[in-house]
Amino acid sequence: MKEKVVLITGGAAGSNIRGNAVAPADIDTDMLSDIQNNLTPGEPEKSGEAIKAGIPFGRFGTPEEVAKVVFFLASDNASFVTGSMYNVDGGMQAD
Repeated sequence: MKEKVVLITGGAAGSNIRGNAVAPADIDTDMLSDIQNNLTPGEPEKSGEAIKAGIPFGRFGTPEEVAKVVFFLASDNASFVTGSMYNVDGGMQAD
């Protein structure tokens, strides 16, 4: 994914067009609830706890947390930010 972001932004940077990617992981949404229900029908909290165990922060992210990253990237505060990928994943991709 990172390579695609760099490829897309390489040609656009001269036009002051910024290109970044936001990669959310397990976010507390209806879609995640459906996944949990499919993994453990009738006991979604059981699969939810198993998923959370793999997240260093130990919880799901919120849509608002993802929106804050997008808002930052769209703002003037990120005017010199381009060609980057932002993992909103509670530390799952931390090196």
